[in-house]
Amino acid sequence: MPDRTTAYRREARRIRGRLADSPVERYSALRELSRRHDATCDQGDQPAAIVCSPAASFGQIAADEIRDGVLPYSRRLGLLGTAQDLGIGRFEANLIIAAVQHRTTEAHGNRATSATFRLPLRRSLPLLTFLLVQSLILAGLWGIFLR
Repeated sequence: MPDRTTAYRREARRIRGRLADSPVERYSALRELSRRHDATCDQGDQPAAIVCSPAASFGQIAADEIRDGVLPYSRRLGLLGTAQDLGIGRFEANLIIAAVQHRTTEAHGNRATSATFRLPLRRSLPLLTFLLVQSLILAGLWGIFLR
């Protein structure tokens, strides 16, 4: 019986051949195949070379903790403790968390929070007020002198 990696590659080739003219369906089918393969990654019946690394397991744990691209500081601290238990250093754990956050941000279409849009408006409010007052003064002068 072929090992899981060979079976995965064989199935991926079949999908690519069957859906060669439909890139959207091909991508979806390959993504689903990859998810099914990754779901079996932690099972003990795989050869030692294919077993998931602690970093991959930690990445999945981190992805489960992130909600809408945001990871609260308290959860980050908890993740760092989990990484230490898995034998992953603090620096590497932070890199993995950053990579997972980046990936989830891309998956959500780089949605920015409403606070991101409010911040520039708050900073420019004094300038907008100044311009409004100056416009009113000019409109008043124009009404007085040019009419």
